[in-house]
Formats: sequence, structure tokens, C-alpha cells
Amino acid sequence: MKKLVVLLMALCLMSTCVLAHADVVNWTDIEPHLEELGLEGEFYTLRAVNVMLWVPSDLQSAEELPEDMLEKGLTASFLNADQTKAINAVYTDIGGMSVEEYAEKLPDTGAEYITLDTINGLDAVEYYLPSNETMNVAFVSDTGNLLEFTMYPFSPEDQNTEWAVVIASIQPSA
Repeated sequence: MKKLVVLLMALCLMSTCVLAHADVVNWTDIEPHLEELGLEGEFYTLRAVNVMLWVPSDLQSAEELPEDMLEKGLTASFLNADQTKAINAVYTDIGGMSVEEYAEKLPDTGAEYITLDTINGLDAVEYYLPSNETMNVAFVSDTGNLLEFTMYPFSPEDQNTEWAVVIASIQPSA
């Protein structure tokens, strides 16, 4: 029971982006608690980048992605039926920056609650963009490209456990 309480606290902290320092998140610690949290979804593999993530069941993969967004690196998009909730994945060149260097530039974009984490063995930075009401998590590949997931809508005042679970699920595909 103690482990579950700690896990739920970690999920709540992740969902509000207030972790004070780098933390380690592993899917194997969270997956057994999905049913207790009342969450349903399934894994999707982003083949272009060899990464998979758990997506809530009310979101469906977009059949076709807009050409202008493909040019900007959009790799995947998941939307609910009325398009009021979304996850987007973008893979783009950032000139060989490290995740720490990327994090240092985020305040210039208006980002808040910037946190360095390790998620399933991958170094990441999480941040909130109030101008877009989005929660974002970004990874830098060993080739210097950025893989960034954006979840909408998000508010630091809300306890969005679903987005915390999505973030915790991001991992290399087998």
C-alpha cells in the first residue's frame, strides 16, 4: 500500500509539473496500477523513431497528418472525437543540442515548471506552456534530434493523471 501511495503522489506531482529536481520514472512501476486509477488505453509504436507510448482509449490516431505539419516534423497525432484533447509527437533537428541545453532555452519560449527527468531510461525535460495550455515532454536522440510530445489541454491546477501516465509510458520500442 505504501508503494501505491508513493506512486500516486509521483503521478500527481508529474501531472502538475512541480517536481523540484530530476526524477526517475519507470513504466513497470505504474502499469500495474492502471486499473486502480480507472484508466484504459493501449500502446502505439511510432516506428519512425522506435518509441512507443500508452494512449488513453478516448484518443484515436489521426489517419492523415496535415502536409504543413509533416514538414515541421509531426510524426503522430492522437485526438478525441470532438478534437478538444490531443497528443502530438514531433521529431525535428535541433542542431545537436543536449536535453540540458534545450531545457536552458525553454524559459525564452514562456515555458514554466521546467523539470529534467529520466523516463524509462531516457533523459527528458518536461515543461508547461501556458500560452498553449500544453504539457510537453522532450527527448534528444543521440543524433541530436528532438522528439517532443505535446498534450492538450493541460493546466497545472488540474490533477491530470492521464497525461502523467502517458509521460511515464514513453519508452524505446522493442
